[in-house]
Amino acid sequence: MAMQGRISSLMRLVSLGVMTFAPALAGWGLEIAGSTTTLLLFAAVLALGVVIGLLARDLRRLPVSSRWERHARERGYSVPE
Repeated sequence: MAMQGRISSLMRLVSLGVMTFAPALAGWGLEIAGSTTTLLLFAAVLALGVVIGLLARDLRRLPVSSRWERHARERGYSVPE
């Protein structure tokens, strides 16, 4: 659990970066490719995220937060104390 803060910070940084660029990409896409193509591209990215989430067994098997530490220890993810 020692790396949890660092991982959380990295995930937030990436998600905020994506949220910042999405409006610009949408604007450029509308100007260059038109509305239908831009909407299809954004829908494809969304669908890809859903598929990745559905196929990631480890992600779906995460326990409730009160059991995270035990779960990490059992799988060797945590740093020994």
